[in-house]
Amino acid sequence: MRAWCQVVGIQSGVMEQQGIPMGLAFASPAAAVKNLLAEKRDQPAPTVGTVLAEAWEPPLPKDKTRQSGLTVIQLTADSSLARAGVKVGDSILALNGREVSYRDDFLSGIEAAGVGARVRLLVEDRAGETRMVEVEVGTCRIPLRSGRKG
Repeated sequence: MRAWCQVVGIQSGVMEQQGIPMGLAFASPAAAVKNLLAEKRDQPAPTVGTVLAEAWEPPLPKDKTRQSGLTVIQLTADSSLARAGVKVGDSILALNGREVSYRDDFLSGIEAAGVGARVRLLVEDRAGETRMVEVEVGTCRIPLRSGRKG
């Protein structure tokens, strides 16, 4: 906000847990947000149907100490990842041959591949066994709705 009370951007909040930042923070120009809301159309997002935690984030696997990779903490039942046999608690170590330790790296790789593409994931199960799975990048719709009716 400028000194004369003009809104120039919007920033999301960042949560902390025990002093460690959790979640994402975004700063967006107010004009871009206004245009996006004016269009009121759903935005497709590439996905393989999972929520992932980084190595430093809780909940950490109780049966091992992980230094890299991303732990599957939620999984959509009908996703390509679930159909490939990946389960909650498994870790994704690599995407298309590149090690992934950060959600941003994984999401960027999925987005770059694009909806309909097939990606290779190196997955480690809770017993420490690794295997390669190939999954199709799907899409989810992020609904954009205004608070007004009509």
